[in-house]
Amino acid sequence: FILGTNSGRMLIYEVKTNPPKLETTFEKTITVTKKPIQQIEAIKEFNILIALFDFQLHVFDLQRFQLQNSIVKTKSCSLFAYSVSA
Repeated sequence: FILGTNSGRMLIYEVKTNPPKLETTFEKTITVTKKPIQQIEAIKEFNILIALFDFQLHVFDLQRFQLQNSIVKTKSCSLFAYSVSA
């Protein structure tokens, strides 16, 4: 799972299910901004991660967590939602 922090970092954890318990291990941290990450969503169907910070949407590659695009027309955005049809 991926967490966005108030200090602008993404914390990436791996979760393994080993019945009867759940094991979580810390993988890495990536600093993407100096501002708080307001919202974050992984969309595995497109292999992307969308992060909202600095009131703008940013698209990251889900494998390498590298910034792919900042969507300019989303300035002043404070919340987003998505829907994927199978």
